[in-house]
Amino acid sequence: MSRKLSFSGRLMTILLALCALTGTGAGAQAQMLGYSEPGRTAQVEAVLYFRYLDSAWLGQEQRSIQVRQTESLERALVQALLDGPQDKAAFPQPLFAEGTSIINVLAERDRLFVTLSREVMDPLPGENAGAGKQEAVLRRTLAMAALVNTLSESGDFRSVQVLVLDEPGVTKSMRLSQRYYLEDSDDLPPPLTRQEQAIITPGHAASAILEHWKSQAWSRFLEMVTPGGAGPRHGPLKTATLPLLIEWEVSTGSISPDGRSAVVVLDLGVQTTSGRRQDVTYFPLILLNEGHGWRIRQQSLVQILDLLE
Repeated sequence: MSRKLSFSGRLMTILLALCALTGTGAGAQAQMLGYSEPGRTAQVEAVLYFRYLDSAWLGQEQRSIQVRQTESLERALVQALLDGPQDKAAFPQPLFAEGTSIINVLAERDRLFVTLSREVMDPLPGENAGAGKQEAVLRRTLAMAALVNTLSESGDFRSVQVLVLDEPGVTKSMRLSQRYYLEDSDDLPPPLTRQEQAIITPGHAASAILEHWKSQAWSRFLEMVTPGGAGPRHGPLKTATLPLLIEWEVSTGSISPDGRSAVVVLDLGVQTTSGRRQDVTYFPLILLNEGHGWRIRQQSLVQILDLLE
């Protein structure tokens, strides 16, 4: 005991001496010695994946997340996915059923074990309100793709095994079964691995946005148009000036080195107010990504309208 007291006394003396010499507080000096206060958080830049619009693809949302000192980065990432996206325009749907919570996140070499509460098996919002089985299965498939893509973004983990904490006393495997994907089977799929094919390309994003033009879902369409980028600025886009979109075709697209813009080649056909069809071909449509999903640059739409006049 005397040795412990003696050591503590010497440590306190050193801290006080440092405070006196440098004019800093004891908290700062404690950090110099590798001590940090419980409950502190750190901000970490992260890439999260969510379903892009109503498409069959995942988009990236770049944002800062808070990581508590007492939790791992991976647990904080899973919690951010459960909390949902910040950009509700680009990512309007939640990934998981309401009430889903984290039980545990554990790393074992290059595999991450994520245990979720049994609510993960519940219907997703809107799943029982007319959405067909194909749509429901797609949403669940994208949810798991979003989970593994987000957690593998750092390159630290090769696979993710999802576990479900079911009712107490149940002896069956905790591994997520095919029943999650609405199959009448208790078969266990292999651990999740990164799914690059699920990540949206600029061409897929452009097509998803143009679908809102075709269906004249104007509020959703305008949310996915941005005035950003270089070039002249225009006032709000007036949907009354947009002709009826009949059909279109877009290329995969190429992304700029900084990842903030992309160009896709667009061919489209419209019907003017006079009932006449007009086509625009080989148009270089610009999309911008400011960290919250691809959006069509407004200047591109203005140029298309000029070509149609």
